[in-house]
Amino acid sequence: AATVEAPSRQTGEDGAFFEFERVRDYLIQQLAAFARRREEEPPESPARELLTRAIGRVEALLGELQAARQVSYEALEADLTRVEAALMTGLRAELPPPTLEEWEREGRQQPKPYRETMKPEIYQQTLDNYLIRRLREHFRLPRLSLFYLGL
Repeated sequence: AATVEAPSRQTGEDGAFFEFERVRDYLIQQLAAFARRREEEPPESPARELLTRAIGRVEALLGELQAARQVSYEALEADLTRVEAALMTGLRAELPPPTLEEWEREGRQQPKPYRETMKPEIYQQTLDNYLIRRLREHFRLPRLSLFYLGL
């Protein structure tokens, strides 16, 4: 990927303010973590293939970021969110059914005291978020979202 000198502080075209180098370095760190995790998977593993695709997409986004004169951090965040969602959907499909069922039972227990007051879509989102968190823990994957930059 071509590297273009960018200012140390950059306001994106959408008005978002990030330090260019911090965003770039964060994505490089996350890519390295994903690559290390991929190497732990057997060569023919579906998880390895999913990680390879996610890495390729984030590498492409990093290349676009480095080549851009002005960055839309909002668009970058949306792209990173899509990469994460696709990865989590794929990994979820690879879980053994008993594991998924166990996690779903656990997830239903989390908001149980509040269940009656929750709207159905909020309850479902809470359950989905729980399952995603468990997937991330199980596969030891970092977050890609820029909201986790510097945490």
